[in-house]
Amino acid sequence: MQDPNRQAWKRWALLVGLPCAVVALGSVWLYKPDTQREAIAASAIAVLALLLFALTMPRRAAIRTRRSRASSPDDPA
Repeated sequence: MQDPNRQAWKRWALLVGLPCAVVALGSVWLYKPDTQREAIAASAIAVLALLLFALTMPRRAAIRTRRSRASSPDDPA
């Protein structure tokens, strides 16, 4: 059986992490803005994708809480 922490990270990486990274990097590297306004918009999109990337990462405390609720008082795990 896999560690729930590892499963949460894998799920997050596929559903949130990878798309956010693609948007952030693509908006800066692939998009060539012609005006200053377009450059600011591309930068804003990259920053928002980075914030979403960082703020949605799985937390260890939430996983520990779920694990402790799932175990019974008789179970030492």
